[in-house]
Amino acid sequence: MLISGNCVYSFGFRPYWLCGNNSLILVSSKEGRIATIGLQSGQKSGLSIEKPISDVSFSVSQNIIALAGGINGHLILLDFEGNVLHEEEPPRFGWDHSTIFERGFPAVYFDRSESVFWCVIRTHNEKFEIQLRAADARTVLDRIETEDPFGDSLFSFHPTNNENLVALWIAAGQDGQTIHWLESDGGRIIHRPEDAFLETTPPAFAPDGSEFLILDGEGRIARYRYPTAKIADCPWPFGDEDCFAGYMAYIDQTSAIVISNNGRTFLLDVPTMTIADEIVIENHPPRPVPRIYYPSRYVDELCTDLRFFERIGDNFLFVYEDSLLVVPAAEFLSAPRPHK
Repeated sequence: MLISGNCVYSFGFRPYWLCGNNSLILVSSKEGRIATIGLQSGQKSGLSIEKPISDVSFSVSQNIIALAGGINGHLILLDFEGNVLHEEEPPRFGWDHSTIFERGFPAVYFDRSESVFWCVIRTHNEKFEIQLRAADARTVLDRIETEDPFGDSLFSFHPTNNENLVALWIAAGQDGQTIHWLESDGGRIIHRPEDAFLETTPPAFAPDGSEFLILDGEGRIARYRYPTAKIADCPWPFGDEDCFAGYMAYIDQTSAIVISNNGRTFLLDVPTMTIADEIVIENHPPRPVPRIYYPSRYVDELCTDLRFFERIGDNFLFVYEDSLLVVPAAEFLSAPRPHK
């Protein structure tokens, strides 16, 4: 399947975080360089806070870009012109291990309705606090402190396509990964740690929110009915040393896109949990590793220069080098497939 005629934006920095909606995309680097793209106008603008950041989210209705502040661990709120609206230092909680507190706010997230704001604060090497805030991202509505299952973990929020429900992914490399379900209920947090997922990627939810895909500890793409009922899985079907990576997203209720560690992109038939086709993005075809993309590598495997992708709104965003490639979801359904 060939996907051609795609829209490409280049930034002069390597994109690391993506967030947005159907009209506006925000791209940021680890070093604090930020760009916004108006998808209807094609207009691109940039700003820089000259500080490392560890997460980003935004609210158009509140004119806020929320940043988790990297080394210092601050929560930083900017307007879309780059003016600092608010900067909040993480509380110390009477503990004197400064290396932990430098990562005080590791994750931030405006929900899709932009009606509430979630954030995580590290309070100890074995505990963290989840906060639910009002839409202004400053007023705390509720908070809970809970155990870090791995100690000094990384955190990220992920949408579920269910109203008021968000997934918090907690990861510590080879020590494990897990998912906590968080629900906002009238300004209160409902917190449900999920022990069923101890070595998985973040969940990628279907459009109706009833099911999701994850990459499990065996390297298989697994399909679950929310919250924990396993339906089926798809092992890596090819005989080479490549394998599924942790990036996947539904196109519609019956099909999804997945990517491999070598940047190859595939169409997954969800009802049968089988690979239906390989997707070739124009100007990024699979080619032998040593000859094209990575001359210093000596394994003759097929790869592309695509690093990762995310679905945001009705578009799939593919990152490579210092650029972003935007493909409407409908393109994957309308593209002709080769006869087999």
